[in-house]
Amino acid sequence: DDTIATVDAAGTYNVYVVDTNTNCSYMASATVGVQNPYISLQSLAPQVICAAEGNVSITAHTNNYNNTPGATTTWQWYTLDDENGDTTRINGQTTATLTQSGLTTTTTYRVVATNTVGLCSATDEKDVTVTVLNPTVSSLTIAPDESYSTTICQGRSTVLIATAVDEVNGDNSVISYVWNHDPSLYENGRKAEVT
Repeated sequence: DDTIATVDAAGTYNVYVVDTNTNCSYMASATVGVQNPYISLQSLAPQVICAAEGNVSITAHTNNYNNTPGATTTWQWYTLDDENGDTTRINGQTTATLTQSGLTTTTTYRVVATNTVGLCSATDEKDVTVTVLNPTVSSLTIAPDESYSTTICQGRSTVLIATAVDEVNGDNSVISYVWNHDPSLYENGRKAEVT
């Protein structure tokens, strides 16, 4: 059918017709514009948190060349439910930044960003895994060294010893100690003399 032209590029298209009765010709023009709401997301770095913290904030970024004039970008975060790629929408997580609290298990998240211009849209997605480390220290105590006390006279000092037990791994050598007083008091991380 010569009354139909399928076009896929921007430009001005002309059609000419000839009236075979009069041999007169006519022309009409149509201008086609192409909207290209391209989008590309940067990769997201894996996150590792401790279960005691349980909070994470991740921000997705588009690449610098995504600046399509007139485009609007929408965001949606999902949890990745299985290796088949099934996802569950996270309600309220509709910005470039995902905020989650109370995490107790390792979770993979997917962000989907959509650029829209007029009736055209483009989508990109990235996954990120948040690994939640569960504590292995089963107990932590602080006590004075055997020849000291927790009660001291003004100008005197006492020695406090912290003891942690890693019953899960059975290896207390992997435990490090940090006192929240004067760092110059640390002795092997475990003993501090407090004045």
